[in-house]
Formats: sequence, structure tokens, C-alpha cells
Amino acid sequence: MNDQSTEKQSWWQRLSGGLKRTSASIGGAVTDLVAKRRLDQAMLDEIEEVLIRADLGVESAARIAAAVGEGRYDKSITAEEVKAVVAAEVEKVPSARPPSTSSTSGVGAAARR
Repeated sequence: MNDQSTEKQSWWQRLSGGLKRTSASIGGAVTDLVAKRRLDQAMLDEIEEVLIRADLGVESAARIAAAVGEGRYDKSITAEEVKAVVAAEVEKVPSARPPSTSSTSGVGAAARR
């Protein structure tokens, strides 16, 4: 019976599961990168590569990597600090945000007229 429930997951459940796996992958990669290292250009390049592999796009990945390095260059940085900066910057990416209910319903209402 569990096989049927996993096969019949809704689109939203599949999307949510995929996003959780991507988030875990990014988190693990960042933790591996910053373990006992100072923040330097090589680490910023590696962070950018991880973000590109996570399908954030080249421009967004470069902007986020630059934000991670801002004021922290050549200093020790924890994985939690990097994750916090990445999370804050990802929220600024327009395509990363789901559409708001009001804008979606507004489109539907206009289409019915």
C-alpha cells in the first residue's frame, strides 16, 4: 500500500521533495567546502559551482557567492554563516519565489470576463 501512495504523490509533494533534496545537497556541499578553511577566492569559486549545479543560474550564483565573500574574505567562516547568506540571497531571486495567491487569482478573474 505504501508503494501506491508514493506513486500517487501530487505535483506539489514531488516538487517539495525535490526542493528538500536540493537543499540537503547544497547544505552538505557547503559544509564540506568550509570545513576548517579560510574564505578565499578558490572557496568562493567552489560555492558558485555548487549553486550553479543547483540550477540557480550563473548570474544568481555569482551574485550569491559575492555576497558570501563580502566582508568575510580571508577570514574563517562557518557552514551555518554561508548557509544563512545563501538562504537570504536565494529569497531575493524572483523566480525562486512561488506566485502569490492574489496575483494568481487576479489572472483567473480577468480571464473569466
